[in-house]
Amino acid sequence: MKAIYSRTSSAEPDGQSTRPAAAPKTVPRPVTYRIDWEAAKAAQHACCCPAKPWVVAIIPPAAGREHRTELLLCMHHFRVSRAALIAAGAVAFDLDGKLIEREAPPYLAAAS
Repeated sequence: MKAIYSRTSSAEPDGQSTRPAAAPKTVPRPVTYRIDWEAAKAAQHACCCPAKPWVVAIIPPAAGREHRTELLLCMHHFRVSRAALIAAGAVAFDLDGKLIEREAPPYLAAAS
């Protein structure tokens, strides 16, 4: 008679793995921004100062903040903080809803 050997490659009892489960695959979805344009246009002043808002900046979630943040910025404060907004991954729109390209010269951005 031949001896039958059973060999398993798993050291975990009953097939239970101690290894972490693989991260679920995420499917990239198009980013959508829902902005209350009527409220943005009707705003009497920007978030940064009493000047009229010209730009809506959308800052993505970050450590300690699980949600995006929308800021109404005057043109001066948008131009001054533009490098920091780009570094934070923010997206900016003028009040007509037009995307302000990151490569656009600052003097042309949001000149509506």
